[in-house]
Amino acid sequence: MKSSLTTQIKTLIDNTNNKNICLLIRHAEKQLLKTDLFGNNSQLTEDGIVASKALGNSLKPFIEKVHASPLVRCIQTAEYFLSDKQQINHSKYLGGPGVFIKDAKAAGKIFIYNSPQQVANILLTDKKNPDGFYPSTASSVKKLLNYIFKQSQSTEKLSVFITHDIILATIIGYLFNISNTTTIWPNYLEHLLIWKNANNIQVSYKEKMISFNKKDIFNREITE
Repeated sequence: MKSSLTTQIKTLIDNTNNKNICLLIRHAEKQLLKTDLFGNNSQLTEDGIVASKALGNSLKPFIEKVHASPLVRCIQTAEYFLSDKQQINHSKYLGGPGVFIKDAKAAGKIFIYNSPQQVANILLTDKKNPDGFYPSTASSVKKLLNYIFKQSQSTEKLSVFITHDIILATIIGYLFNISNTTTIWPNYLEHLLIWKNANNIQVSYKEKMISFNKKDIFNREITE
């Protein structure tokens, strides 16, 4: 993954027609939950630290900015992507509680009775989201995309956004029009690449790639 991602990003940056190159990535491997039900205080495992260092070191030459959820495991992951004098930009859009959650206490009840995959599927299929979540998944996706494009508009290099599995999976499901996130669930350090090219927004996840007209992206009129 490391070498192929590095090559892909270098190719994107070298093409002057590409703008707002963004890497939305899940944090590295975290410790198993103990007493904290939602894992807000979970730290990286030793394997997670090693993997973060390896990927971070390979990407550092291309990174302009690093943004992260304020939760510990995302901050720890982000630290290994930083070059000298760079700082982590914290964003609650990326976690704690994240762009889909309006009231963390109310939303927490949904997580007690549903797996993360089930919660993501609810956000992608229900006409009205459960209590504690913002009513419209489409509006939340739009909010997050506007945020990452705004944060990346002043650079021709890579902007990194470190987040959590459920946020990343829901974004992927929405953009690729996949309602069952079990088949696309991101593992640790798996990522979504998003960039602008001319009048289109390009999205790449694993072997999948799609192109949206900017006017159509929130209607999910997908051109594969």
